[in-house]
Amino acid sequence: MKKIVLLVLCFALLFSLVACGTKSPAETETKTETETSLPANPASDFEYDVLESGRGISLYRYLGTAENVVIPDEIDGFPVLVLDSRINEKQERIGTFENTPVKTVVIPNSVKLMGMNVFRNCKQLTSVVMSENCKYISSAAFENCEKLEYIDLSSSAIQLIESRVFAGCSSLSEVKFPDTLEEIGEEVFHHCSALTEV
Repeated sequence: MKKIVLLVLCFALLFSLVACGTKSPAETETKTETETSLPANPASDFEYDVLESGRGISLYRYLGTAENVVIPDEIDGFPVLVLDSRINEKQERIGTFENTPVKTVVIPNSVKLMGMNVFRNCKQLTSVVMSENCKYISSAAFENCEKLEYIDLSSSAIQLIESRVFAGCSSLSEVKFPDTLEEIGEEVFHHCSALTEV
């Protein structure tokens, strides 16, 4: 009798452990909704300028500490149009997020251009949600993003992808391009050893 009771207790304990470690579909959906509905980061997380045309903002440096970033679509009443780079005191061109520990970035649909080196050397970057209105991705924008496995550009308006954009993305296995794409530069997928589908 003791063996039967012990056996029943063991099964009950095992069942409760399995149940605790399993998420219901509702819990999974809630997490996904929460992750995709993060609020935009404040303007103080970025260094930026008003473009010479006076029509929008160019972000050139991320100063924040959050690993999951949502770029605001507007700062100071101007739309964020460009993610760019600047030359630092060492005469190096540093991109908006270059060398930062960001993991995920949501780019608003206001952005039309990604400048050089924007995500270069972001070793922890795993996910980027692209702007649907981005037309140009400049050189080395994602170079050496070693954990980036997949990127979907198919819903964007990209016409030009310059050289070495994904060079050194050693985990990148799939890229989806839009029908609007007209030109791809040299060595875009240099050292992308995991790439299986474009």
